[in-house]
Amino acid sequence: MSDVRTDALRLVVAEKTDLTPAVARFVLRHPDGAALPAYRGGAHVTLTTPTGERRSYSLVEPGGRTPREYVVCVRREAGGRGGSVSLHDDVRAGDVL
Repeated sequence: MSDVRTDALRLVVAEKTDLTPAVARFVLRHPDGAALPAYRGGAHVTLTTPTGERRSYSLVEPGGRTPREYVVCVRREAGGRGGSVSLHDDVRAGDVL
């Protein structure tokens, strides 16, 4: 398992924390608190941003056999294609991705 298959999942942004002016940490959970698909080190999750961009981000914390959350850290790239800017500027705790 290298990537987490979340094609059919809608995840709630349980927490959004600015770690630095350019890096934010996002904690994603299933809306009803259910366990999420397991993953191993090096896995990625693809998120659809509020602007419709689809970007893959590395999962940064151990997933175990039945993780209750996925955690990603996203660096805001002002000169990028728009995915990281949308996550930084448009997403708040409680939003669904």
